[in-house]
Amino acid sequence: MDLVSKRAQVVENVYSVYSYLEKGNNQQKEFAASLQRRGWVYVAEQVAGEIMFAPSKFVGYVGNTDISYPLYRDRNADGRKTNVKLAKFYGKERTHAELLERFKKYLSRYGIQRNYETDKTIRFLFLDNEVFNEKHAAYFISPTHIPKQKNIAWESFWDKNIAAIGWDIGDHAKRPWNEIEMEIKSREYENQEEAIDSHKLFSEIVPGDLIAINNVNHGLFGIGVALTGYRYDEGIHYLDVADEEDGYSHYVEVAWLYKEYIKSNDLPNPSGSKLWEPYGAISVKSQVPDYILQILLNKVDTEIEIPKNIIPMTKIALNTILYGPPGTGKTYHTIVKAAEIITGESYSDPLKYNEAKTLVKHHLNSLDQVEFVTFHQNYSYEDFVAGLRPDIDGASIGLRFTEHRGIFYRINERAKKNWDQHKSGQTYVEPTFEEVLEVFLLPLVEDQEIDVSTIARNVSFHITSNNNGKNLGFRKKSGGTGHTLSINTLKDLYEGKREYNLQGLGIYFRPVVDRLKDISKTMRRETGKIDLKHYVLIIDEINRANISRVFGELITLLEDDKRLGAENELKLRLPGLPEDEHFGVAPNLYLVGTMNTADKSIALIDIALRRRFVFEDMYPREEVVNRLLHDPYNAYLLAVNERIKTLKGADFTIGHAYLIGKTGNTGEVVEVLNQKIIPLLNEYFYNQRNTSVHGLLSGTPLAGIVFDIDPFIGAKARAL
Repeated sequence: MDLVSKRAQVVENVYSVYSYLEKGNNQQKEFAASLQRRGWVYVAEQVAGEIMFAPSKFVGYVGNTDISYPLYRDRNADGRKTNVKLAKFYGKERTHAELLERFKKYLSRYGIQRNYETDKTIRFLFLDNEVFNEKHAAYFISPTHIPKQKNIAWESFWDKNIAAIGWDIGDHAKRPWNEIEMEIKSREYENQEEAIDSHKLFSEIVPGDLIAINNVNHGLFGIGVALTGYRYDEGIHYLDVADEEDGYSHYVEVAWLYKEYIKSNDLPNPSGSKLWEPYGAISVKSQVPDYILQILLNKVDTEIEIPKNIIPMTKIALNTILYGPPGTGKTYHTIVKAAEIITGESYSDPLKYNEAKTLVKHHLNSLDQVEFVTFHQNYSYEDFVAGLRPDIDGASIGLRFTEHRGIFYRINERAKKNWDQHKSGQTYVEPTFEEVLEVFLLPLVEDQEIDVSTIARNVSFHITSNNNGKNLGFRKKSGGTGHTLSINTLKDLYEGKREYNLQGLGIYFRPVVDRLKDISKTMRRETGKIDLKHYVLIIDEINRANISRVFGELITLLEDDKRLGAENELKLRLPGLPEDEHFGVAPNLYLVGTMNTADKSIALIDIALRRRFVFEDMYPREEVVNRLLHDPYNAYLLAVNERIKTLKGADFTIGHAYLIGKTGNTGEVVEVLNQKIIPLLNEYFYNQRNTSVHGLLSGTPLAGIVFDIDPFIGAKARAL
C-alpha cells in the first residue's frame, strides 16, 4: 500500500472509520472499535462541525479499508512512517487536553472502552483553526454550465479533489471585493449577476464547510468537505469546450466523502422546499441542511430514511383500463395517468394538462418511456408481441418472411433493461445496438469495406453493404460474394437472446458481435447509479381487438405477482420468438387502456381481462358534468342522459367532452349536436330514429336551440 500524498486521502480514511462506527455492519463496527482502542496517535478532522478521529496507522495509507488493512498491517503498517508523512499536513503530533476530552466522548458514544490512566499518552495530528469551528455552511455548486458536460466536469472535480468556478479574472485572494466586482463587470459576461454572486460566495468558503455538487436541480453527484479556502491556479479545471467562459481557475481543495449519485426526488426533504437554485455555478450558501447531515453523518433529526436511489413506486396499478361511454375523456386521462406514472407527481389539476401532454409527447417522439397503440379488429399477436411478416426484398427473387418485434415487446425490452441496470447498481448507460451498429457501419458511407477477422484460423472477411437495414452483405476471403448476415440475428446475439450456431454462416456472426461490443465500451456514458424508470404502454380502444388472440400467453405474464422479480416470477417461451428466449414482463412497465362501453365487442374481453386489470369507470356523473359545463348545458346533458339510462342503460350515455370548450357559442353547440351527438344516438336507436332520437333531445328544453324532426336522421338542431 502507498503512503498518502494528499490530505484529501487522509480525510477519506478518517471518514471511513467514522462510517464503520455509524453505519457499518457488526464486523465493520468491531473492526473500527478495535482500531480506536489500540491507537496512540490520532488524526482529528472536522466535517460540518463533527470532529472525527482515526489512528495514524490506518489513515496514512491510500484508500485503506477494513478489508485491506489486516492484509498488510503486520508487514508494512509502520506507525513512524505514517506519522512523519501525516506531519507534513498537520504539523507535529502533540497532546491536547480539549481534543482528548472530545475523543473520550466520541468513543463513549459507540461504547468503546479504554483505560486512559494506564495507556500511553495519546497524541493528535490536527489543525488548530479547523477542528474547533462548529459553525459551517453548505455550498451547492454546479460542475459546469456546458450542456452534456456535467458528468465529465464532476469526474475532474473528483480526480483532482477540488471544486472550481469559472469567469477567470485572475487571483483575487488579496484584492478588495469592490475591485473584484468591478473586474467582473468589465468583462461583460452574459450572466453578469451570477458571476458576481458566485465569486462572492466562493471567497467565503472555509475549511470544514460542506461542498455539494449538484446536477442543476435534478440531483447530487457527490458531497465533500472543504480542506482549504479560496485558491487560484490558472486552468486547473478546464473542459476544452469552445464556449466555456475563461475556463475554471478559482478553486478550493475538497475531500470527497460521498460519491454516489442521488436524484433530488430521493433526497429526504421534509419541508418540500427547493433544495437549491436550479442554475448557477454556486447556487446556494446555507446552513448545512438536515438531509446532508443525515447522508454524511447519519444524524437523523426526522423520521425520514436515507434514500435508496429508487423512484418511489406510484400507487397506480400496473394494468389499468379506463372504461365508459364515448366522450367522457378516457384518452385525455391516459395522458394524465401516463405523466403521473413517469414522474410520480400529480397532474390532476386541469391547468397542468398541457405540461403532462408535453411530457408524454416527448417520450413518444424519443421512443423512450411511452408508447401508444390503437387496437382494431385485424390487430394480431404478431403486431403486438412478435412473429413473422411478409416482405418483398428487391435484391431477392420475391416474397420472403422477416422477423418482427411488436410494440409491446419493444417497450418491455426497454423497461427490462432499465430494471436490470438499476438492480445491478450499474453506473453507466450503454448505447443501443442500433447506435453501435451505426458507428460500425460508418466506413460503408465512405464506400470502404469493413475488414473482420474470424476466430477460426484467423480468416478474414469483408462487410460490403447494408441492405436496407435488414442484412449485411459480405465478401469471403476466397472472393465469394452474395452472402448476407441478418441484422435481426446480429441484434439477438448481441443482446444475448439466442445462441451461436457454429456451422455454415454461423461462424461469421461472432466476430461481428465481438467488434460491436468493443465499440460499445467506447460509447458508454457514466451517469452515476441508474435510476429505476417507469414505462407506459397506452392501448386505446382495447376492446376493439380480439384480446385472446392479441395477448396469447402474455395475459398470464401481466399479473403483478408473475412479473420479473415478483414472488411468482414467470418466464415463458412465446410464439414468434427464438426457442431459447424465455420472455418475462418487466415490473416497471405499466399498461393503460381505454374501453368504450358502447362498443358491441365489449363482451369479448370482460372475462379475459377482469383478473389482470384494474377497471376505473369514467361516466358522465353529475359532479363531473357540473364542474366542466356551465348552465344550461350541464342540466340539459344530465337530463338527456337520465332518459338514455332508462331506455338503453348507462353504457350508452353521452360524454361531457363533446361540449367542453363549445358552450360559449350557440352555433358551435348546434354543430356538435348535428355532427356528433345525433349521429351517435342514431347508432344507439337505429330503428327508432324518428321517435326516440327526436323525443330524447326535444323532451328537455335547451335555451336558444330547437330540434326539428328530420325524415332521414330523426332530428336536427338549429339555433333560434
